[in-house]
Amino acid sequence: MLRYFSFTILFFLLQLLSCNDLTYNPDGKNENNITLPAWEIEIYLVNNPDTIEASGTTSINYSLSVRNAEFNRVEFYLNGISIAQTTNTQTYELNTLRFGNGIYNFTVSVWAYLGTGSMADLFGKEFVRNSTECIMVINN
Repeated sequence: MLRYFSFTILFFLLQLLSCNDLTYNPDGKNENNITLPAWEIEIYLVNNPDTIEASGTTSINYSLSVRNAEFNRVEFYLNGISIAQTTNTQTYELNTLRFGNGIYNFTVSVWAYLGTGSMADLFGKEFVRNSTECIMVINN
């Protein structure tokens, strides 16, 4: 067994010594420029309100238009903090009892995949996003 082990070590050392003139020279490019498709995402809050009066469970109604991208989700924010997300493309029932009474900046964001074929896209991590904002007054 020791003889076999010694022979194996000697073989690898000889192989290593015979490779003394090898150098690493990468050829070609390891990057690709990706042309982004002309995408467009539009969000319309129904009746285009500047202010949403909310109490209890409030329906947030909206319409979406997503062109040259694949719809992923709609996300809602109060004062910049994500409070909910859905894949429903028309309405969301928001329970305002989770929040204190007050005036908030309310944001609706639509997320979509571009499908560029990049590494991020292949792993489902490449998105485009468009948002619209209004004021939400919560009075529970």
